[in-house]
Amino acid sequence: MNRCFVVVILWNLILCCHAKHTKSTSETQTSRAMDKRNASEAGACQEGQKEAQQDIENGELGYYFYGLPTPRFNTFVRAVSEELKLKIKGGGDIIDESGECYNEVIKTEIERIYGNDAFKMISLMVDSLETLDLIDKDAHFPGGDEKLKQYIYCNLEAELFKEDDAPEIAVSCEISKTGTIENFRIRRLKNLEQDSAQYISGIRSIFEKMPAWIPGQTEQKPVRYNWTMNIKFSDEMRNRNCD
Repeated sequence: MNRCFVVVILWNLILCCHAKHTKSTSETQTSRAMDKRNASEAGACQEGQKEAQQDIENGELGYYFYGLPTPRFNTFVRAVSEELKLKIKGGGDIIDESGECYNEVIKTEIERIYGNDAFKMISLMVDSLETLDLIDKDAHFPGGDEKLKQYIYCNLEAELFKEDDAPEIAVSCEISKTGTIENFRIRRLKNLEQDSAQYISGIRSIFEKMPAWIPGQTEQKPVRYNWTMNIKFSDEMRNRNCD
């Protein structure tokens, strides 16, 4: 009985030590991964700060604009770049460490030149433009995105759509000041090693026959607009937009 009791205790001690070792190893691996990530972010931040200092020395201030491309956001970007004489360096809906650190340095310089309320004043100006319905407007297909997808997916030949490994084509074009489609391009193909010509021909034909868009506007004046779209030739997409 005593021997069994001792064996049980020893076994529990072994399990306990193993659990502590496993936890310690896991924590070490997690810590190393975090350190590696922090080091990467720190390096990106330093690059952004260095780039900002160089632009300040050269007298060419820029800014990275992050946010969803709504009409208000687009108006704010244009107003900031024009009023503060900033070059649009980049941006998007995902913030990156380099751009964010660049902005921190540039913002200090902007406040030194234009005052601490520079961005706030422009934001208030955009609010006023929005109230008066004078903000920038994107070009759009008559009826909106749903009607655009319906037009594209329902006018393509049904045989082009597949259930598995559906081909994808990324396209781009310019919407002119009068709403016509110009400079149509095939940007990227996916899952199209064969029969690509048939797909490209079908897409091109759709855009050549596409109705005129409602032009984009800046300060109530029509402007050219760059547009891109990823078209997936899946049965699901066709059924979703053509039912």
